[in-house]
Amino acid sequence: MNRNRNLSDPRVIRSRRDLCRALLELLQEKSLDDITVQEITSRAMVSKNTFYNNFRDKEELLECIFVQASDQLRQAVNPSELLRQGKTREEVFRLFLTKAVHFFYERSPILRKTFENDSSKTLYWCYLKFMNRALRLLLEKEGSANSDDSEIFVHFYSGAFANLLYFSLSNESISEQTMVESLCNSLIRPQGLARK
Repeated sequence: MNRNRNLSDPRVIRSRRDLCRALLELLQEKSLDDITVQEITSRAMVSKNTFYNNFRDKEELLECIFVQASDQLRQAVNPSELLRQGKTREEVFRLFLTKAVHFFYERSPILRKTFENDSSKTLYWCYLKFMNRALRLLLEKEGSANSDDSEIFVHFYSGAFANLLYFSLSNESISEQTMVESLCNSLIRPQGLARK
């Protein structure tokens, strides 16, 4: 398949946007495993060729949604700007965690429905990649992303964060605020972000 790479073409932008929206709408109705590419393209009002010119499969489409979200999260939490303003590493990381948890809680009805039948654990892996990418971007902006310690940090904490969010979204009794405080207490203090 010849996949579109001209991501600045307005037609490609519209098609990808419409496909993302269609998948998000369908995820409110049923699980990812039960959604077909035909349903996505019908809802988005594009052809299957358009779908396959942009995405390998529906899992890659879901991953695209998470990549866009991590870009939005990175823009919302601009670590280098916050550090220039005199914020500590702990304050920057706390803000990042707060915004990331809010992003997932804000979308929890859609995500819960997907969890119900996520036998392939596609959503979990998208979470993991999302957090890995977001943490890596956070460290790059701070200027400390090229060390073995940073790699260990990114992999360990993105896994922990993905697991905790997956757990919290399957357990409605945990509030957003409780999750933020638990993550901050568990993730910030043990690995020494407060030192700088």
